[in-house]
Amino acid sequence: MLANLKIRTGMFWVLSLFSLTLLFSTASAWWAAVGSDQQITELDQTAHQSDRLNNALLMAIRSSANVSSGFIEQLGGHDESAGKRMALSVELNNKSQALVDEFVENAREPALRVLATELQATFAEYAKAVAGQREATRQRSLEQYFKVNSDAGNAMGRLQTLRQQLVTTLSERGQQIMLESDRRLARAQLLSLCLLGMTVVLAVLCWAFIAQRVLHPLREAGGHFQRIASGDLSVPVQGQGNNEIGQLFHELQRMQQSQRDTLGQINNCARQLDAAASALNAVTEESANNLRQQGQELEQAATAVTEMTTAVEEVARNAITTSQTTSESNQLAAQSRRQVSENIDGTEAMTREIQTSSAHLQQLVGQVRDIGKVLEVIRSVSEQTNLLALNAAIEAARAGEAGRGFAVVADEVRTLAYRTQQSTQEIEQMIGSVQAGTEAAVASMQASTNRAQSTLDVTLASGQVLEGIYSAIGEINERNLVIASAAEEQAQVAREVDRNLLNIRELSNHSAAGAQQTSEASKALSGLVGEMTALVGRFKV
Repeated sequence: MLANLKIRTGMFWVLSLFSLTLLFSTASAWWAAVGSDQQITELDQTAHQSDRLNNALLMAIRSSANVSSGFIEQLGGHDESAGKRMALSVELNNKSQALVDEFVENAREPALRVLATELQATFAEYAKAVAGQREATRQRSLEQYFKVNSDAGNAMGRLQTLRQQLVTTLSERGQQIMLESDRRLARAQLLSLCLLGMTVVLAVLCWAFIAQRVLHPLREAGGHFQRIASGDLSVPVQGQGNNEIGQLFHELQRMQQSQRDTLGQINNCARQLDAAASALNAVTEESANNLRQQGQELEQAATAVTEMTTAVEEVARNAITTSQTTSESNQLAAQSRRQVSENIDGTEAMTREIQTSSAHLQQLVGQVRDIGKVLEVIRSVSEQTNLLALNAAIEAARAGEAGRGFAVVADEVRTLAYRTQQSTQEIEQMIGSVQAGTEAAVASMQASTNRAQSTLDVTLASGQVLEGIYSAIGEINERNLVIASAAEEQAQVAREVDRNLLNIRELSNHSAAGAQQTSEASKALSGLVGEMTALVGRFKV
């Protein structure tokens, strides 16, 4: 139950108990203050009652004494002074009567009330006797004065007795009030000690609650944070209930599990990236081998084209020689058959060489197409490499600070793949141009073959119709010039093909160098994958 108690609820109850204790303490202090005020008021009233009683008796005695003094002064003939004494006696008697009335009015306890009523009645008798003394004084009756004076003395004796009883009663009341005050003080002290003890117990319970439910879980959470910060994820985070601390531990557990999942994904990505780098390395090696083989084949093709160029130039020279021979045919008629035979042999050889050159050019066209396929493979590999490098950069960005170095390498790989792709596109454009030129050369060679075949047919026909050779010498001479011009053009085309093949060989060498760089980059990528795996290995899951 306490494990699921929310901290704000616990603190609310603790503060509520403290507030109730403070409220109870305040109420107790207020109640004690009210009681003390009542007791002080009662003591004050008791003191006032004693003062009223004493003052009333004193004024009554003074009133009687003034009457006696006035009587003596009147007997001595001092009527004015005696009148003043009488007036003062009346005034003192009235004041004394007022004090007695106030005393009776404020006497609320039953026993005190009985004595006060008796005091009031006795005081009335005494006041009547004093009034009789004043009357006897005015009448100058000594006998009546002594009689009334005796009654006043008796009444004063009873008043003194009642005064003593009232003073004793008031004193006992004061002592009772003091005893009640002492008991109230003892109860207040005991209550204060109880409240102090309760406050101490509540403070201890509050500290125990805070230490057990707040400080201890926070220290435990701090230990988990330190282990997670040091890379140790092997210690599982246990739940601590459903309160605020429990929510903190649940979130800490989620963070630990999230880091575990992230590290697992990074590890899987590293393995996949390692496999992709190995595959890229293999493809790059294969591409390099194909490019080297292509270079060798291009070297052979260049040699063949060079030979073809030499043959075509030889054809041109033969055509020129034939033209010269034709011009001399009128003088060498006897040698015409032999020359025709040699011309037939040369034409057949030229036809075969042209056919051979055409076959080589056809082979060159096929090899150029193969080069285009290889370049297509290289471009596909570079696109895949660019995509893998982009994915690696994204994963490295997700990894944050730990994947910054890997992101740099992934960016370099992507840049290299982009450059390889651009180089491949440029090579494809050049290969397209070479392929177009080669197809044009093949068409030209086919035309040359057809022309050579026509020449052969004409030569055969000239051998058969040797008799018409003299009439056809001019035409043969013209045809030889055409052949020489065509052979020169073919030689020019062959030289152009040779230059294109040399350019293709240079591009192939550049592609091989790019493939080598791609291979080195894939090896560097494999090394970075190893470093990333080592970094992931630092975490204990």
